[in-house]
Amino acid sequence: MAFFVPVVCGAFLLGLTLYYLSLIALYARNHGLDPVPLCGFEESALPSVTIQLPIRNEGQLAVRVIRHAVALDYPSDRLEIQVLDDSDDETSTIIQQEVCRLRHQQPELDINVIRRTTREGFKAGNLKNGFPMAKGEMLAIFDADFLIPRDFLQRTVHFFTDTKVGIVQARWSYLNRGKSRFTEFQATKLDTHQMFEQA
Repeated sequence: MAFFVPVVCGAFLLGLTLYYLSLIALYARNHGLDPVPLCGFEESALPSVTIQLPIRNEGQLAVRVIRHAVALDYPSDRLEIQVLDDSDDETSTIIQQEVCRLRHQQPELDINVIRRTTREGFKAGNLKNGFPMAKGEMLAIFDADFLIPRDFLQRTVHFFTDTKVGIVQARWSYLNRGKSRFTEFQATKLDTHQMFEQA
């Protein structure tokens, strides 16, 4: 009996892995892996974008995502960054110091820290609270643990030249994908989920 449980669990995991791999192959065959916009905005017509960074007690991760947002390859006169801080620990101080430092280095930077007195609605409430203050024609939302590629906006805003497109969800990547078989499995599972969600 002791031998039976691991064998059944192993067979289940193997079957699940094969299932996910077959879904990935089917999707890749029918849709391709990396869609490209049919056309793009002229440089002078790029839309304004508000980046929302919802943060709660993230410590140094908050600094990292703020720096990634600031480093985006996008015209600064069309970029606003909202740091939506729901923290009740030292993260608020860390954020404030980083934003002050960045403003000093880059006076043209449009970055604001928005704090709430209550956490009503949690993360969704935090995003909703910042939305009426957003100046951008488009929103881009990144969690604190995201590493934003410098060209992210340049690769995504052009999809909106198609009037049928209302939202673009990008694929994730993982820092620890190859660390173990478990993290590889988790990453594959999430990749598969996102491929079907984005289709």
